Amino acid sequence: MLVKSAEPELLEKLQQQFQHIDTDGTGLLNAEELKKVFIEAGLPYTDVDDIIKNADQHGNSKINYTEFISATFEVQNFLTEERLWALFCNFDVDETQQISADNLTEAFARMGKKTTKEEVKQIIETHDINYSGQLNFDEFKCIFQGKEEDCKLGSVRQR
Repeated sequence: MLVKSAEPELLEKLQQQFQHIDTDGTGLLNAEELKKVFIEAGLPYTDVDDIIKNADQHGNSKINYTEFISATFEVQNFLTEERLWALFCNFDVDETQQISADNLTEAFARMGKKTTKEEVKQIIETHDINYSGQLNFDEFKCIFQGKEEDCKLGSVRQR
């Protein structure tokens, strides 16, 4: 029902994202493909198996397109401004309202994920829209809300 009520542009974008993640072209997302996406986004991937388990309605330990769409809608409804702010604050350990490379390294270490300087640099470069060398809250939100085109167009406002 949610899928039928979604805007065609959103569904097209989600289909493109699904196809991007589905690197082996099977029409099913496996744990390795999801881990790769999490790594590219600079997120911990320790819960990938749980994500698959929760989204997988067929019990094949993979996520098909319909399951992907359903899970995406659930996540986007869950990620309210308040929850994203709380997550941002977990990274912004020095309370500067910016996430620096050191902040990322420390936050990932707390989550049990060791990162290299190059990985952290790549995360910042990928998501730093205003080229400040850090991530502000709006840039951070863009990572999770799937509105990259808005972010890349420079509509990110400064807090």
